Amino acid sequence: MRAFRHALLLFRSPPLFPLRIYRDIAKRYHSITQRPRTDFVSSVHSRASPGSLQTSQALARIAAALEFVSAVVLRDNELIFLLTLTYLKLIATEMVIQKRKRLDIWTPSKRTLVDSTEFKNSLISYYDRKDPRSSDIKCMVLDKFYPRDRVCGSHIWKYATYGKGLDEFGLKEDDVNKERNGLLLGDGIEQAFDSKQLCFLYNPINAKFIVKVLDPGLLQSLTPVSPSQTRTFSNINNLPLCLPAGCSPFQRLLSWHAECTYTTALKKSWIDQPAFDTFTTYDNLSNGARPNFLEDLDNEE
Repeated sequence: MRAFRHALLLFRSPPLFPLRIYRDIAKRYHSITQRPRTDFVSSVHSRASPGSLQTSQALARIAAALEFVSAVVLRDNELIFLLTLTYLKLIATEMVIQKRKRLDIWTPSKRTLVDSTEFKNSLISYYDRKDPRSSDIKCMVLDKFYPRDRVCGSHIWKYATYGKGLDEFGLKEDDVNKERNGLLLGDGIEQAFDSKQLCFLYNPINAKFIVKVLDPGLLQSLTPVSPSQTRTFSNINNLPLCLPAGCSPFQRLLSWHAECTYTTALKKSWIDQPAFDTFTTYDNLSNGARPNFLEDLDNEE
């Protein structure tokens, strides 16, 4: 009976099965408990809400339902089939969700605190950002020259991963140190990028990448964003990423970073659901298809 009571929790979520399946379970419940099955059906139906269960919760509840069905109503092949299919579908969805979490690699523990001289030099050459009269470097957002130690050679896909996970995006592990996996950003901008407080969106009208600051705390701050002494995060919001003709970062990685940033912003209530829904991926601008695990989750949603 305890397994059955746990199974009933399954039906507090939006209906997973046709109402006739609920009635069938209620009928079998009545045969065991002698309680009116009509009361059970109406109770189940009234509990259905427009929200959705967390996948992990739904998995536990489906498992409980399967336990009950197997033990009490094993002869009901249709119900067992429906429960099993739903269980397997939720397992697949949970695997995709966990993979997404694993591939959200922009965490404090994965920040590279010391620039690689070789990597930074390759970015300076690739994006043509060196001052010919000094050792200063031009930030790709602020578009001004600053001392070399104030402009970071930032890996988009963080170096601390050693390239693990890049195969999901049609890239190789050694692409982690390729010029296209990097940006030259002022140190304050680089830190906000790594912390998923800002990202880059693609504007198809002018074919440019633009800064999008999502953390309201940064937007409201009057403190200049380092290394600038005058511009705030509000000032740099919607500025373009300065790229020379024919040179571009890995756009599929910038797009994935932006998707992770928007997800973080929604979880932290920096933005609401309508604002989140305006986000459009732009990984299709790169050579290589949208990663399969993202397509799978898109289909689930």
